[in-house]
Amino acid sequence: MTNESQNEKAEIYTKQIVEDTKMALAEHQQDCTLEVLSAIKNNNVSLSAEIKSIGTRLYESHKEYLMYTRQMALEQHQQDCTTEVLLTTSALRETMDAEKNEVINKIRILKQTEHPMATVRDEYSRQRDGKYHLYK
Repeated sequence: MTNESQNEKAEIYTKQIVEDTKMALAEHQQDCTLEVLSAIKNNNVSLSAEIKSIGTRLYESHKEYLMYTRQMALEQHQQDCTTEVLLTTSALRETMDAEKNEVINKIRILKQTEHPMATVRDEYSRQRDGKYHLYK
């Protein structure tokens, strides 16, 4: 019976060790689960802060891009307006020059018809010195 009682004691001892090991494993598993959940929570907080930071930077970059594109559009519009003004004033200048030349030509024609230049020497002709001399 000693052998049998030793076997029974060994069996009880083994069962107790198995039960203790199961309990230790359950406790360890629970501790690990809490650690993992805590790490996940910390990572979520960290990731949330990172995502918020990225979102803020993205928003600022988008604002800068919009301002840049508006500035470029404004500069293009200014350049287009300047070109249009230059073309318009150039056309006006050409028109004014043509009209001025036409007026000058009309004045010349009027002067010639009112005071025709002497083609034949008459009795009094104006000389180069600006004085009238009598020709005989």
